[in-house]
Amino acid sequence: MNPEDYLAVLCPTMLTVSGYNVFISMAEDTTSSGFFGSQYNLAVALKAAHTYVLSRKRGGDGGFITQKVEGRMSVSYGGVNNVTDELQLTSYGIQLLDLIKNRKFAGTVSDTAIYNTYLGG
Repeated sequence: MNPEDYLAVLCPTMLTVSGYNVFISMAEDTTSSGFFGSQYNLAVALKAAHTYVLSRKRGGDGGFITQKVEGRMSVSYGGVNNVTDELQLTSYGIQLLDLIKNRKFAGTVSDTAIYNTYLGG
């Protein structure tokens, strides 16, 4: 299955947006086929959907909305500390984290090294 096949089931609304292929291209550029092996296309789809959802939540703003108040309108923005924090912001990112954690390694590698190497951190 290619990333679009996965996205048709996982995040079908993304495929209706003009330019959805840009999210897929960005995910392909920052996801390692060597690490994910036969699950590469699934990893690409999850990362693309994650990025798509975050782009809709951010709405082009400088960060994530952490607080909204309606009376006299007030919006607060915040960031995330590292890659794992950002991946935890969507269900797709959480699924990608699960996929990463379930991969088998030949040696001992720190989580930070894994995220930096395989998720372009």
